[in-house]
Amino acid sequence: MKAKAKIILGITAVLLVVLAGAYFTNAFGIPANHIEREARKSRTIGDAWGVSQSINDGLCALIFYNETLDDYTYSIYINRDGLSFGYFFRMGGSSMEVEQGIQTFDFDIKGKAFISMNKAGIANITLDNDVSVTQIDVDPKKPFAVVVPVNCGEITFFDAGGEVVPVKH
Repeated sequence: MKAKAKIILGITAVLLVVLAGAYFTNAFGIPANHIEREARKSRTIGDAWGVSQSINDGLCALIFYNETLDDYTYSIYINRDGLSFGYFFRMGGSSMEVEQGIQTFDFDIKGKAFISMNKAGIANITLDNDVSVTQIDVDPKKPFAVVVPVNCGEITFFDAGGEVVPVKH
């Protein structure tokens, strides 16, 4: 009986070590409350850079930017289906569309992410699905990352003067 107990204890210890290793290497995903920290660490982004972050159950978008708004990087994380307890890095970087306008990232059943350095001065985003209207306020002087759900309806961007800003999405 002692030998059997030692074997079971040994197997349990090995399983615990494997699970702990998987947890600490984010093999099951990054918890929502750790995404910004993980993105800063993996992309070597200092605390001096600002961030705009938006998240839903399936998608997280972030844009990091310096104080003078002349440098930035974005990151997008997906919460995968199946054995997932968090979010996984999907893509990131920079693009002319983010820098000059508003870039749309469409992830089918996860939702859409809109990321911008906000040169157009967007102050409000309206989601209208013919049942309800949702208003998302944005600082018109700062970059933004906004995640919207699937089937959120018509998406309209407004500048600080209340004028519609056309966006491809």
